[in-house]
Amino acid sequence: MGGGGRAEGTTGALSCATPTPTPPRKGEGNPRLRRHDLVRVDPTAWAALLADRPDLAGVPPLPGWAASGWPLIVRRLAPGEDRARVPLGLPLPPALGKRRIGFGLPPAVLTPGPAPTLAEARAAAPPAWHPTLDALIALGARHGLVPRPFGGLLWQALTGLPYLTATSDLDLLWPLAGPLPKTFLDDLAAIAAAAPMRLDGEIVLPDGGGVQWREWHEAGDGEVLVKHRERLEMRSVPLLGSRIATRRKQAQVPSPLRGGVRGGGRAEGTAPLDPEPPQPPPSSPQGGGEAPGLSSFEALEAAGPRGEELSP
Repeated sequence: MGGGGRAEGTTGALSCATPTPTPPRKGEGNPRLRRHDLVRVDPTAWAALLADRPDLAGVPPLPGWAASGWPLIVRRLAPGEDRARVPLGLPLPPALGKRRIGFGLPPAVLTPGPAPTLAEARAAAPPAWHPTLDALIALGARHGLVPRPFGGLLWQALTGLPYLTATSDLDLLWPLAGPLPKTFLDDLAAIAAAAPMRLDGEIVLPDGGGVQWREWHEAGDGEVLVKHRERLEMRSVPLLGSRIATRRKQAQVPSPLRGGVRGGGRAEGTAPLDPEPPQPPPSSPQGGGEAPGLSSFEALEAAGPRGEELSP
């Protein structure tokens, strides 16, 4: 999983209130759930799921996960995956193999929950990260944005388990309510250049699509890959903030991952969007052995229901 620092800085789990869930429309699963959203699972349904997953038998801390109120995270839907189920993922701490486990669950057993802001998760980060976190929080305040962690820092803050390591990245979401502030990406790049950890993450568009901030920063007036829960698309940077309906090309790109990540069930690996067979990714000094350029959440999105081979 992402995140970084040392075992020091681990704190107790962050407590968040749970809002009333929005009921799904008939036949639509829960369309209001987007990538990166957090959901809690009914403990009875969770126990039944584990009983049907012998590959997860005896894997700590899974038996008590739901009873502890710990969430799963919504990932991207895989080709051929049941749309009536919500695609979900769960990462294990590095000490437990850093395995990414995928699930597909019916919305009736899920309760949407809040995600902590970076300011709320700050106490779970190692002290060496605090100056960078403070700079990022201040950057968001200047531009009217509220950053949220979604990598190792998120899971360490929520569970109190040691997800952060000396090679972890800091994965952040920057949700937008309107156009991206003009100097934001340059300001973010300046902080990243001086940070003691690698800064990854996505700008989240008002329609829920996510764009890697580094890709956006380097794209100029070109196109960037936008990830939604149920599709990928290429979109022109000048039109990212436009409210005008535009013609969008479905992304026909190979997956950046070529296996090496647990497939959340009885199958392992990922399926690229091209027909090539998966190949093991090279080890990376950043992010604990993930493929270079691949965020921790992209690696998690490779996990899916058993029998499926998924792309991030």
